Amino acid sequence: MNVFGLVFFVEMTVVLGAIAWQDYSRLKIPNELTLLTLGVVITFWACGVVPIGVLDVGFALALFFMSIIFWLAGKVGAGDVKLLGVTALPVGIAGGMPFAISLCALALTTAGSYRWIMIFGYRYPRLWRWAELAERKQVPYGVLISLATVVSLLARFRSDLY
Repeated sequence: MNVFGLVFFVEMTVVLGAIAWQDYSRLKIPNELTLLTLGVVITFWACGVVPIGVLDVGFALALFFMSIIFWLAGKVGAGDVKLLGVTALPVGIAGGMPFAISLCALALTTAGSYRWIMIFGYRYPRLWRWAELAERKQVPYGVLISLATVVSLLARFRSDLY
């Protein structure tokens, strides 16, 4: 068992959980949390825990620049663009497919559940925030990106976690 790999996974999960909560509650991803995520990635890369190669950096840059197109179209926020660029570094090219599959599955689940939530959401107090977001047609993409990153980190570093 690689203890440092487990520590990296726990730290990333905690920081991504804070990002998801901020985006869910305020629809904003603070730059401080994105920089903290980058700091965790760089620290564990410098220690040799997270292997980041040239292809991984290219993958992160490609994802960052592709998401800028969605930001220019007004579909996502700038915080989502920065978060995608930062989280793509530890995910890397090796975890790109699990990341893409889980992000698409989460996006489709959210889109499908918005219809149900708009109909029944105000009857259940725990769903009021989701119903409010569905009514405004807003999606907290930071939540989806964070969950997809955790899933892809599990897929990429599963041998280091047990």
